[in-house]
Amino acid sequence: EEGAIRVLNEDPPTDLQLFLDHRINHILVDEFQDTSRNQWLLLRRLCAGWDHEGGRTIFFVGDPKQSIYAFRKAEVSLFEEAKKGMPLPGQGRLLMHPSILSSNFRSDPLLIEWVNELFGQTIMASPAVAYDEVPFHPSVYFGQHDHVPVEQPVSLNLFWDDKHGGLPIEAEAAWLANTVARMEAETEPDTSIAILLFTRNRLPCYLNALTRAGVSVRVKEGIKIAEYQEIKSLRQIAVALCRPHDDIAWAALLRSPWLWMGADVLLEVGREPPVDWRSKIAGAARSHPEINRLLNAIRSARRRIGRDPLWKVTSLVWMELGGPEKVAACFGTGGVENCRRFLEILESVEQGMPEETLARLDIALERLYAPDRPQSAECRIDLMTVHAAKGLEFDILFLPFLDWRPLASVGPSPPYLLERLPDKDRHPLIAMGPDRRSSEPEPAYRLLKELQEKREIGEAKRLFYVGVTRAKRRIFMSGIVQLTGEQIVAQKRSVLSWVMDHEQLTGASLDKVMSHQNRLMQVRCNPVIEKEQISASIPLPPLPEPISFHPEPIPYVLESPSKLAKEDFARSAEDEFYSGAAAIAAARGVITHRIIESFWRDRILPDIEQVAAALENKGVGSETALLIGKEILREISLCLKEPFFNKLIHTDHSVAYSEWSIEDFSSPDKIRSGTLDFVFKDGSQYLIVDFKTSKPEAGETIETFLRRQSDIYRPQLIAYREMLSRVKECGNDEITVGLYFTRLRRWSPIC
Repeated sequence: EEGAIRVLNEDPPTDLQLFLDHRINHILVDEFQDTSRNQWLLLRRLCAGWDHEGGRTIFFVGDPKQSIYAFRKAEVSLFEEAKKGMPLPGQGRLLMHPSILSSNFRSDPLLIEWVNELFGQTIMASPAVAYDEVPFHPSVYFGQHDHVPVEQPVSLNLFWDDKHGGLPIEAEAAWLANTVARMEAETEPDTSIAILLFTRNRLPCYLNALTRAGVSVRVKEGIKIAEYQEIKSLRQIAVALCRPHDDIAWAALLRSPWLWMGADVLLEVGREPPVDWRSKIAGAARSHPEINRLLNAIRSARRRIGRDPLWKVTSLVWMELGGPEKVAACFGTGGVENCRRFLEILESVEQGMPEETLARLDIALERLYAPDRPQSAECRIDLMTVHAAKGLEFDILFLPFLDWRPLASVGPSPPYLLERLPDKDRHPLIAMGPDRRSSEPEPAYRLLKELQEKREIGEAKRLFYVGVTRAKRRIFMSGIVQLTGEQIVAQKRSVLSWVMDHEQLTGASLDKVMSHQNRLMQVRCNPVIEKEQISASIPLPPLPEPISFHPEPIPYVLESPSKLAKEDFARSAEDEFYSGAAAIAAARGVITHRIIESFWRDRILPDIEQVAAALENKGVGSETALLIGKEILREISLCLKEPFFNKLIHTDHSVAYSEWSIEDFSSPDKIRSGTLDFVFKDGSQYLIVDFKTSKPEAGETIETFLRRQSDIYRPQLIAYREMLSRVKECGNDEITVGLYFTRLRRWSPIC
């Protein structure tokens, strides 16, 4: 794309441009909703010089509600932009004439009605254009079916932990497998059935349940071949052949399908003197003769490494150990097929040098999925992701894992974000993430993060739409909810929450959910599993004693100045004060620090409900949290009237930090790391303020209390002064440190 755009952007025109100008008269773009900005620019360059009188035409076909390829840089907003015309370089816009196609030739009329209601009234109602949400246009049934439409064509099946054994995930998987088997038995042989997944997270669980139920499925890009146990074990043969020093590979051979030693033997071998595992295993063969078969096979094959291809040597070891028979017994014919596929891959990446071959093997395995099971060749049940199902249709559709949350798998915040702002054509905005020592990202980063997340939610809505519109006759949906008291609660911002919002079941009582009536959709709670019941987990045998080892020392020691405080917190485990009042005091201190920091940044105090909720999150009871929350807010309000604190918070200091994390090297092998509550520069002098929420004990004078607190925290604050001195490259005499007691509203300098 980039190369084509550069060529078409040249001035004067190249021979290629002149050639294309004469040859291209009509352009048709299918699936236009998945166009990227580069592709859009390329189309504009191809149409440069076109006008409305030249007889040339461009035709776009697409459905913005089915734009689900943002990870390939598709931008659904281009679809809406194209309706206004195609901007041409130096020519204005080439006008387009939009036409909305509403006829649905695929689905039964009741299914169409359900989709129109769900998306038109709830999920895609009032779209936020700024976040790439698109308007919903209802479909109209068009066609004739040779069957009677199903009453209540949609089924919503909810699972939760009912305390009768088994996990909800396992219950959903078992229900899914047995319902698929029932549909297969009750329908005509030409009835197509599909299981569509939003993500592969639960794929192994579903596949295991389908296998137990005797259901054969065609899996499209299911589980990566490297994730199968037989492949992991076969790869370890190749690794042990190439790397005699690889202890993990040799230890894994003792727990492979072709030599399964018990955990007691593994522990016995591991406790041998500290030599390499190859030697440990050789020594263990004296008391466990069955290991000799493995050692002899490896020893013989090692003589051929570097002479014969690695795949051939690995295959000989596998065959000599009875690999095919052992794999078939453990994993069936599909496992044998996986192993043969692995050897084919190993042959295809052969480099002549064993290490290079292994490196290329690992790269290849990351991109390959396991082949279909041999018995699935003639089956009529497909299992795939919603992305893979786009453009396909099925008579009966299963959509499990409706509790999927689009934002749950995002992971940690990236170091930077690059996002296009609404109504901006070419120039995206980039924002760097927070420094690892900082507690909050910059405002621009928060803005782009929110924009990114809302666009991901918008695409998830379209992904759900693509999923349900693959169905022709029936849809079975399932997901996991929580039973809180007597209320059914779905995960927030999940697909299931959208469906339950539409049915007005969010936060509804169990009785209301179980009695819910809808002429288009039935709701079932913990439906009975017909062919098998989820059994309670079988207790595992006790594990052997852990192997003792001596960890390698780290090259540096991490020190925290807060550990230098001399306060003695040692109390008995039965001390009620420590488990109750001390825990509340700790929570109070944390929340007070947070409120001070947020007020310094935003000049707004939270309301009592927010403070109480934060205290509850720290383990404080609800009634106590409300009382403590009121005390905290009153305490901070009074502090804001105290001159020192008021100057601290309200003055626009030239240098100021709140909750500032800093590090320094106190010596070549020691790193100090700490968080300073508040630092600011007053003229030429730095002040380090450490907030404390403690108060004098009963009968203790304020002067005695202040001296005691100074003695406790002086080492910590002196260390903070040294760290700031190094960071700011100034002398200790230019830094004042001290404690500010929020309950006393008193500043107490230490040094």
